[in-house]
Amino acid sequence: MSSSPSIIVTGFMGSGKTTVARALARVLHCEMIDLDHFITKQLGRSPKEIIEQDGEPAFREIETRFLAEVLATSTSIVIALGGRSVDYAGKSCPDRTVSGPIHLARRAV
Repeated sequence: MSSSPSIIVTGFMGSGKTTVARALARVLHCEMIDLDHFITKQLGRSPKEIIEQDGEPAFREIETRFLAEVLATSTSIVIALGGRSVDYAGKSCPDRTVSGPIHLARRAV
């Protein structure tokens, strides 16, 4: 899958996006990144801690920056991220919007 575009799996908390992204990456033989885990590893603070300490707008800026970095430096990758990430990235950074497939993970009701 070396020349395929990135795939983004997005959805609500607890909807299974990380599980779906991990399974999809395994089937496609490519890397998988959970953006929340990536941010935690890079900054040493979880999204929850960042929001509590710095506020949600600050977290969304950080999230947008790391999403743009991952998309710019990786190809053929499956990314799991919250639904607000794509919305926020498109509104605040229209030049960095996602152009690959986006798949919504939904919990069965």
